[in-house]
Amino acid sequence: MPEQLSLIDLHLENLREEGTVECLGLKFSSEEERRNYFSKILEKKLRDPNFKNQDGFPKASVEQILKLSDPPYYTACPNPFLPQLIEWLKTRKPNEIRYQREAFSADVTEGKNDPVYSAHSYHTKVPHKAIIRYLLHYTSPGDVVFDGFCGTGMTGLAASLCGDRKTIESLGYAVDNKGVVKKLEKGKWIPFSKLGARTAILNDLSPAATFISYNYNTSINAHTLQREATRIAKEISDEFEWMYLTLHEASSKQQLEAKKILSRDARKLVGNSILPIAKINHILWSEVLECGKCREEIVYWSAVVDEKAKKVRSNFSCPKCKTLLAKSPKGKDKAKKANKVKVKKFDETLGVSVSQVKMVPVLINYSFSGKKFSKKPDAFDLQLLKKVEGLKVNDWYPQDRMPEGSEARRNDDSGATHVHHFYSKRNLAILASYVRKINALKDKSLRNRLMFAKTASERITSKLASVAFSYYFNGGGGFINAGRKGTLYVSSVIPEVPALTSLVSRLDTIHFEGPSGKNTFISTQSSTKLNLPDSCLDYLFMDPPFGSNIFYSELNFLWEAWLRVVTNITHEAIENRGQNKRLAEYQNLMTECFREAFRVLKPGRWFTLVFSNTQAAVWNALQKAIIDSGFEIVSATALNKKQGSVNAYTTNTAVKQDLAISAIKPKRAITTKAFSTGSKEEMWTFIENRLTKLSRSSAKNRIQANERDPRILFDRAVAHFVSQSKSIPLSSGEFLTELEKRFSCDDGLYFIESKVKPKRAS
Repeated sequence: MPEQLSLIDLHLENLREEGTVECLGLKFSSEEERRNYFSKILEKKLRDPNFKNQDGFPKASVEQILKLSDPPYYTACPNPFLPQLIEWLKTRKPNEIRYQREAFSADVTEGKNDPVYSAHSYHTKVPHKAIIRYLLHYTSPGDVVFDGFCGTGMTGLAASLCGDRKTIESLGYAVDNKGVVKKLEKGKWIPFSKLGARTAILNDLSPAATFISYNYNTSINAHTLQREATRIAKEISDEFEWMYLTLHEASSKQQLEAKKILSRDARKLVGNSILPIAKINHILWSEVLECGKCREEIVYWSAVVDEKAKKVRSNFSCPKCKTLLAKSPKGKDKAKKANKVKVKKFDETLGVSVSQVKMVPVLINYSFSGKKFSKKPDAFDLQLLKKVEGLKVNDWYPQDRMPEGSEARRNDDSGATHVHHFYSKRNLAILASYVRKINALKDKSLRNRLMFAKTASERITSKLASVAFSYYFNGGGGFINAGRKGTLYVSSVIPEVPALTSLVSRLDTIHFEGPSGKNTFISTQSSTKLNLPDSCLDYLFMDPPFGSNIFYSELNFLWEAWLRVVTNITHEAIENRGQNKRLAEYQNLMTECFREAFRVLKPGRWFTLVFSNTQAAVWNALQKAIIDSGFEIVSATALNKKQGSVNAYTTNTAVKQDLAISAIKPKRAITTKAFSTGSKEEMWTFIENRLTKLSRSSAKNRIQANERDPRILFDRAVAHFVSQSKSIPLSSGEFLTELEKRFSCDDGLYFIESKVKPKRAS
């Protein structure tokens, strides 16, 4: 528990000790009574057709929305209690008469290695410790902060942790005995604010996002969670462990005996002490390809993986006709394309035959007597797989068709057209059983936290997991990963990890108790229309969609299919041709969101917007949306999350860090800074001046080197133009091409001509 809490938190703690719960000024005998009271109000709202007409109302039944929601703190639909919250907060804290803050001027660097942060992944995420720095600068205890694109709810977590002295001090701040937070900057101690939690209102269009946010921002009894998780894991293990067993160094006779047992009843394997039974850690499955010339079937893994040389071949020869083949021939490559082999099978879920890519098991990794071994599948394993495939999954699981969209439908050609196609039969059975068991729990917060473990393990328990061959060849751990980030890509080699193994692993990471949750209120709707009165918020922090970088609703569909509450994409602010949304539509939707944000923010208060893109047109659309909504852009600084995407490490044109834009809502209607045209000449003058300044700098070499990186130079140029409300003249790729012509490069870093280090003679 934080060493110093807000007045609201302290009051709630006292009420808990007296056996009373207070919520929005009302008193209840228990959390259950509080939940039931607000749930009845929410249900009445949900039965009203007009309530469902709100922007971004999710696709779900009334029953499923009520099942997920924990009102008034979290609703899997537009939160109708937000106006009541604002009125109640007015009685708790008077308006600050003299509010005065300058724009946050420092660059922020914050990693992603915090264990709580890592409990659940998301497509893009700002570390909560980075957000705390902005909150300490712009707000005071009890202020109301809003995040309209909340994702995993890190803004809510940051708002609560502003009352945690240890967290604040870990960020380099000092806290005196009166709770005043200070930071050493340029040799002076500067007071920011008193220690204390802020109230956070979180909103997202995606039910998956708000569900994750709720779990991050809700307290849980760790002991009860551990007990129930252990019980459920044991029950599932007792029922399904036999599906992931293999034989250690099995002889022909043992395999024959095993086959006989399987024929009678596979479950008897668990208790058979004669056979050397071992537990499977994972199985690698490989696509089967076909030679375009002789039609010979070729197992992709066997053809391309060279274990001795520790590499993956791009080209390979047909073992029968010796034709040079490749899965995806490139450019002038003489290799011919090897096509995927398709097989027809009856889909008992859909009740029809489907055509899918042929996959075969190629390697089994298992544990025996405390050691790990690998082997090729033997007769026992193949017979066991046959037995598993013949079983029927009796528990409910999602059977939805994947939605329209280039990402959601990218696997149609391979036969993965519906949600259940993204799981092996074994894992589907385990996950369905797990969901049934947690849904039987009466405690909603406990039920939702255990479902949180399910969504957190989604990509490893599904066919989206992949193999990192560089780690595999080196024999290190972590070669099985969550696949290609930001996509629903299914690779040619799929690692099947037992779902129970992944769930148990995740259950260990979700035992954080979390903040009280009483300072965080979550709504599921579009930010184009909010259930909030005018000028009621003290600060805005948002990390909106970056144009067409990530297709959130498509990527979230697997999560939401299990939650049974799905995103309404009508108001999704994104560039997506599948939704007939181009740059103009994206700009219009962002403008609507920012105008609504402008409406609910108090005059003279600040808006921090985190954004990143390589395309000048997207940056310009965003700037215009901000300015047209009434905000005045004041500055732009760097926000470095340390770990970027794969592209950020492998290409010079990918963005390496985000920018944090500081904008303000003027206290009175004035003519804001016009959006003007930025010229290429101004960009290159800025770069030349910056490189010159770096050359004369006394900064450490490591810092100088980072600032000479072409991606950082592009970011700095973008920040320069954004802070002056000028259009960006060049995209990242164009910038790099011209940079190479104008300045000298040494080891990937750029210098003005006089500062280039002489090349060493070979």
